[in-house]
This record gives sequence, structure tokens and C-alpha cells, in this order.
Amino acid sequence: MKTLPKFIRLPPEDCANREVTLVHAGCLPDVPLEQQDDFMLMHIGNIMPRNIGGRNEHGHVEHGYWPPLVQTWWTSKAPKDSFYWASRYDGSLGLVVFGHTGVDKPEWFNYALALDTGCCFGRSLSALILPDWRLVSVPSSVSVPDRKRKRYEVHPGIFIHG
Repeated sequence: MKTLPKFIRLPPEDCANREVTLVHAGCLPDVPLEQQDDFMLMHIGNIMPRNIGGRNEHGHVEHGYWPPLVQTWWTSKAPKDSFYWASRYDGSLGLVVFGHTGVDKPEWFNYALALDTGCCFGRSLSALILPDWRLVSVPSSVSVPDRKRKRYEVHPGIFIHG
């Protein structure tokens, strides 16, 4: 697992001439993929807004993009002034297709697609079929007791499971 790539860029000709990047959890907006922290690519959730120049509200010095010690939180434990990364992602790295955070159905943010529909929790397994951009979901074969997990709205009309 440690030798696998942390992100995959798909050739535009395989994606109807769109830039598409696959990542496990997401990415910091505006940071070139090669400069992304592996932990963020695997675990990003809610983050604090960046503050270009000087120090941010946590005392970290800014260096161009984000603080060197940018932190991420599960939405359920995030500070009130944080935001879910995909809700403000501007498309600067192309369309980002990601998982890690469970949604009820595949959800389109402005420039990102959430595909994790909670198969391991007994919901469904979802996929994006390219180049025709077709979304499919099949029921999970896993039977998990319903835990009534709390849902959090991270973008208008888009809820993630906490």
C-alpha cells in the first residue's frame, strides 16, 4: 500500500477532454498535487480558511499557499469557522473525484465528486464510469446495524455522515 500513488491524474482523452484527478479523501485547494501533504490527500475533511501573508489566527506563518502546519478535522469535531474542503475547492487542479467521507448518494460539488456512499456501513458502492460520465451504485452485501449516524451539511443540500 505504501508504494501506491497518492493521486492519479487521468488522461484528458479518457475523460471527454476534462482534467480529472483521483484521490482518496481530497486535497488542499490551489496547492499543486505534487506538493500536497500525503496525510491531507488521505484524510482531509474540514480545514480553516487560509490567510495569505503574515500569521493566521493559530499563529502559523503562511508560505504562499496554506500554513505549513495546516490541520484537518472530522466535520463533527471541526471548529465553527472551518469549512469542508470540497465546498470551496475552485477547480484549480481539475475535477477531483474522492472518497473517504460517506455521503448518501454520489454528490457533485462545484469541482469535485464525492463517491464514498458507505458500502462498508451497509449502504451502497458507487462508481463513476468514464468516458461517458455515468454514475452507478449497487447495494452493499454487508449487513450493518443502523446506528443512526449524524449527518452534517457541508455544502448546500450535501450531507456527509459523521
